[in-house]
Amino acid sequence: MASQDCISKLPNELLLLILEKFAHKRDLKSHSLVSRKFHGIARPLFYKECNIRYNQVIPLTKDVTTQPDLAKKVQVLNIVAYDTGTAPSAFETFCETLDETNDQSSFLARHAEGTFMRAAYDQLSNKVNASFKLFWLSRLFTDCAEAHLALLVSVLPQLRTLKIRFDWINDQETSFLQLALEKVAKARSAQPLQILGELRALNVEVPVGMSPDYTFSPMAPLFGAPRLRMLSISNLNSPRMLSDVLPGALAINSITIKASVLDPVFLGAFIRACPHLKALSIVCGGRTDDLNDWFKIVTAAIRTRAATLQVLSLTTQFLDDGAHMDARFDDMTEFAKLRSLKVPEHLLLGSPAHDALLLGNILPRSLEELYLTQCTPKLLESVKSIVSAGFLKLQKISAEFDRVAPTIDDSVMALAESMVELKKLYQESMGVELRWTMTTLTSLIADAELDDFFAENI
Repeated sequence: MASQDCISKLPNELLLLILEKFAHKRDLKSHSLVSRKFHGIARPLFYKECNIRYNQVIPLTKDVTTQPDLAKKVQVLNIVAYDTGTAPSAFETFCETLDETNDQSSFLARHAEGTFMRAAYDQLSNKVNASFKLFWLSRLFTDCAEAHLALLVSVLPQLRTLKIRFDWINDQETSFLQLALEKVAKARSAQPLQILGELRALNVEVPVGMSPDYTFSPMAPLFGAPRLRMLSISNLNSPRMLSDVLPGALAINSITIKASVLDPVFLGAFIRACPHLKALSIVCGGRTDDLNDWFKIVTAAIRTRAATLQVLSLTTQFLDDGAHMDARFDDMTEFAKLRSLKVPEHLLLGSPAHDALLLGNILPRSLEELYLTQCTPKLLESVKSIVSAGFLKLQKISAEFDRVAPTIDDSVMALAESMVELKKLYQESMGVELRWTMTTLTSLIADAELDDFFAENI
């Protein structure tokens, strides 16, 4: 460990360079405590991204409330476990017995200058009325996570990314978080800086097994952040949750949704509600009774965003053997800005795959990366058409041949040999990298043999 004397002699610019390069190293973070000077520079830098548990919300709130300069540094807030308590109806009950003048005087007498509660009081003075301010502070040290979070996000003017686990236990139509953020936003409406004005990305994790009766309505102020552009939702299990997001979806340009089951009508409405959509990633692994109809609705909605989409990724359940699938993108040339595409083979070639369909005629020339899943041997001839079709920006093609056969047979080996030849063709003709995976249905031994074959021939 460097001595305090040595560290204190280093120029600030060099210290910042060291910290930025090793910002996630725990040992360097501990070293920063050696020197006051080093610590003064290091602390705001480490606070740019905060990964905390719920029980750390209050300590962090204390830091950023009592030290406004730190509050201006926080750009990413990740709360890995979060639950709520107090219902908003308690606010009305509180106001019934409140004497604002006497209660404010009493509060100030109990909390001297420099304390966290006094700093929080001062922070809120220009944002909400006296009754709500006192109620807010009275809830901070009770089991009320919403009060903690609401205060924290309202004093982080540079917060750009919020990641939160959605553990709502209130069964009321509104929540303290919603009530608090709405009041803060209303109080600041005449000022240029809106509440959550810098929030660009919101990442919400829904606990597995959560009742589909729950909604996102308590989080409405977060979805309505004026600069929110990126939305990611994991474990979505209720179409009602998407409907809660719709009013604030107008400016969103990037959507990532992971769910076991997704209602196609709600998903389609959500996609249509985002006229500036640039990136769409959907992972839906649950069983759907009529997958063909599901894709018809979703692909129709995606087509409405053909002029803006740059990244499109759809991952869904495997088709049953012999399944008929006519829902597909028969022509994607209108997606003129599309750079990255990941879809099941059947969304381009149908199922069973049509011999006459060629990827070179279907795909847009803007593509830089193509990733096909659920591939069949029918893909070989179709994908060769790309070589002569003039895909000048294409850099990589990936294909997943899963469940090609119960075990290795002549057809599997023929497919493996063809992929090796195809890889050479792409590399020599276009300089394009071709990658693929190939597995059999049940045999780990067969898969190991395939791996050995590719290792020897590539």
